Amino acid sequence: MKKILILMIEVGSGHKTPALAVKDAIEKIAPHQFQIEVVDFAKESGAIRVDRFLKNSWNLALAHPAVTKVINYAIDVFYPITSSRNLLRILFGDFVRKGIEYIRKFQPDVVYSTHFFCGTIAAIAKEKYLLSYEIIITMTDPFVGHRMWIDNHFNSILAANQIAADYLIKNGMRKEKIQIIPLPIQANFFREIGPSDEIKERFGLDKNKLTLLFSAGGQGIGKNWEYIQSIYRKALPVNIIAVCGKNQDLFQSLYALQKQKNSNTTLRIFGYVDFMNMLLSIADVFVTKAGPASVIESLICGCPIIFTHWVGYNEKGNLDYCLNQEVGWFAPDTKTFLILVEKILEQEDLLNRYRKNIEKLKTTTVLKQISDGSHLTAQYVISRLQSFSNNSKEFRERVRYE
Repeated sequence: MKKILILMIEVGSGHKTPALAVKDAIEKIAPHQFQIEVVDFAKESGAIRVDRFLKNSWNLALAHPAVTKVINYAIDVFYPITSSRNLLRILFGDFVRKGIEYIRKFQPDVVYSTHFFCGTIAAIAKEKYLLSYEIIITMTDPFVGHRMWIDNHFNSILAANQIAADYLIKNGMRKEKIQIIPLPIQANFFREIGPSDEIKERFGLDKNKLTLLFSAGGQGIGKNWEYIQSIYRKALPVNIIAVCGKNQDLFQSLYALQKQKNSNTTLRIFGYVDFMNMLLSIADVFVTKAGPASVIESLICGCPIIFTHWVGYNEKGNLDYCLNQEVGWFAPDTKTFLILVEKILEQEDLLNRYRKNIEKLKTTTVLKQISDGSHLTAQYVISRLQSFSNNSKEFRERVRYE
């Protein structure tokens, strides 16, 4: 049985959920035909300190986006010194050693990855042990990435659209290695969920009020507390759905706020959820940072976005795109945010216009095939596996001869 190794690093959900979506799609296309493993790579390879550092660093980045922007800018300015390969060897040698040993023992027939570090380690392992698998990467940033995605040792890198493909080419990725395939999104975002009013009633929401959904990703680190507090204190007539992710401090703070008497604002609080598709489908506006998964999932569900901030210049690309298409707004502070919410409450046509813009966007190449992203990625991985496997014996014999 052929082996497909899917590598990611669980920093937030932006690398994990596409990996799981592709696994599900492969199993649906070819049930029981492949051994498929989805691996949180640093952790499962045994590079525990590196795993802890990467995840803690991401939490720090979310809490201090200004620092992250400086680091992100430096990585691009000093490239190729700051390439993924160089950073791994200089800073995360233990991950490289344990990662390539993990791959050597696993003996994959193809490696698919949603994280640049994982893809680069797969390339190093392939060179070191003269292995004959193909390396396929999805750049999970839908519009603008960063230069750590650039590595021409990959066999293929999948870009979500022509904008992302042009970014990769401009920054040094060879054109023949780039395939345009929509981002893999979990299938539940394309399923019918039932009448919105019924779901609102189930959650104790007022169907006649504007519904704001707040989330700062799986970690729950961001500006949600101050923004929700500002609405609650002003007693605006809205529903608030607050998804706190893994942030227990935020959950407890909001729970205490909810106990304060307020007849106008309805507040419902959740921790980590696996039904964001349902919440996005009943929300009128999504309030979040400019993360790639948040942006694409919100647009799929037809929900305009209020961006509170961005972390890294790749996320600024998401923000800029949505502002240019008039499917989202930017409210970097509570004052701007409250003015915007009051404007949306007063001008019904404003929200309708942004919803219509999202529907128009769904007819363009950016979102037109997004529902097929997981299926098309899975098909591509299977096709390359079969093609590469046919040539693997010839490859090994040629390497021995040389």
